[in-house]
Amino acid sequence: MNTTAQNIAAAIETITERVAGVATYQHVGHETGRKYVRLFLETKSTGSRSVFYFIDTTTGNILGAKGWKGPNRKMIIGNVNEDNFGWPERMFHGGWGVY
Repeated sequence: MNTTAQNIAAAIETITERVAGVATYQHVGHETGRKYVRLFLETKSTGSRSVFYFIDTTTGNILGAKGWKGPNRKMIIGNVNEDNFGWPERMFHGGWGVY
């Protein structure tokens, strides 16, 4: 496993833990495609899902979602290869604990 792949796995784990600490009625799921990993919130009671980030598997860029099927490639939020994803600490204390 290369460094970016390891960092993607660590990012998914970190984001999952931080959401679990804030939103107890939802959990983070992910699906890996050819180019992107889709991160989504799933409501435990209804099973409804809402995408919130995509991670580019080649660059490690964390991208905002354009919709369920793909990212907004112009909205780079951070990178899994940077400390704390390149996010200021305050981003971990937002409404969902990850923004």
